[in-house]
Amino acid sequence: MESTVGIVDIGSYSIKAAIAKIGNFEIEILGFAEEKSKGINKGNIVKASTARTAVYKAIKQAESQAGGIQPSYYYVLISNPHTKSSNEKVSLEISPTPIEVEPEHLEKLKQAVKEKVSEESFTIIHLIPRYYLLDGEKFYEPLEMIASKIEAEYHVIKLPLLTAKTVEKLLRSVGKKTKRILFPPLMAAEGCLEEEEKELNKLIIDLGHTTTSYVYYSEGSPYLSGVLPMGGAEITLDISTHFQIPLTEAQQLKEEVGYASPTVVENPDEEVVVKNREEKEISINIGELAAVIEARIGDILATVLEEIYKKGVNIETDIEEIVLVGGGANLKGLKEFLKETIGLPVRKGIPYDVNSLYGEKLLNPTYAGLIGAARFLSNIWEEEEADNSPFKLSPPKKEEIPPEADAAIGQIMEEHKKSKDSFLKRLFINLKNLFSGE
Repeated sequence: MESTVGIVDIGSYSIKAAIAKIGNFEIEILGFAEEKSKGINKGNIVKASTARTAVYKAIKQAESQAGGIQPSYYYVLISNPHTKSSNEKVSLEISPTPIEVEPEHLEKLKQAVKEKVSEESFTIIHLIPRYYLLDGEKFYEPLEMIASKIEAEYHVIKLPLLTAKTVEKLLRSVGKKTKRILFPPLMAAEGCLEEEEKELNKLIIDLGHTTTSYVYYSEGSPYLSGVLPMGGAEITLDISTHFQIPLTEAQQLKEEVGYASPTVVENPDEEVVVKNREEKEISINIGELAAVIEARIGDILATVLEEIYKKGVNIETDIEEIVLVGGGANLKGLKEFLKETIGLPVRKGIPYDVNSLYGEKLLNPTYAGLIGAARFLSNIWEEEEADNSPFKLSPPKKEEIPPEADAAIGQIMEEHKKSKDSFLKRLFINLKNLFSGE
């Protein structure tokens, strides 16, 4: 059975919308549009009026490109640093003597997990079974097997209720309903990993504009996931501050001639001319620019590795490959720099098997989450069809909606004052000593 769905990726750099035909484990992108993001920072809608305009334009253009198709609901991708994730175990005694495992037994396990992790100010967006134990024996597909007791471990991802409600309200303000909120790096994994690759230990890092999110796969399912409040905007600000040039010039400089490290620049002595804040032309050395970028991108990547190490993953032995997605994955030389620095295989996460009129445009790490969401839905569409209700949330109890924080640039400036230890220093001093047990 085929159906048409709407997907919108709400980022702080751009809003991406797609209309996709899904079904039979296949996808086709019928319409696609991208708009410059406004009013959104670190997964929060800080200025609803401008955010509404950007989302509206992206959705309307995508629907127009799809021949006027207007899906009833939209699936939304958003990355928020307050997202929580955990692995939770539950068990169920189903019979004194072994009987066949039925769907209703698995549903009871899911409900038990929901009750266990329920929080007043959070909503569950993903509840993913990692494995099942049937009378102590591990299985991944327990239906029709025989057991008297079922145990299971689930990977749970929760989004702040305030964020979820704001997203739902934003979509409603442009005349659309929210069907479900999805976790971007999890969707990116669907977009750029073949099923057999998920059986390997893969770390997917989604390098966004104001957030960096990740998901670590082990034994075919997510084991760790999270979101950090840092991204490409800090790199742009560092360039702007160091060379005393406008943010727009710094962003363009980063995209066009920026490298992840001086070690991967072919001609580090090359110079490029830009205008400073006084509108005067100045020359910027490409090697010096790369050194500025290295300090910040290294800080971001080291923080991700520290996070997963603290949660029990040995960076040297457990990770088989790092997959980079998101707009930041396109930074020149990043793959090579990271690979040389930590000695692990690294690649860009390019979406695969994209059936679309948009050709190679979508074959880019920037769109891995969007394409992955369509593929994810094509794989579970029968389950989604069975639930025809729109996204619903009950209001949080005894909780007032706090006023929004400062504008995006103000937040970035404050964080910019923090330590700027280099990637090599943080990775090899802080992490390597931990690995060796010193």
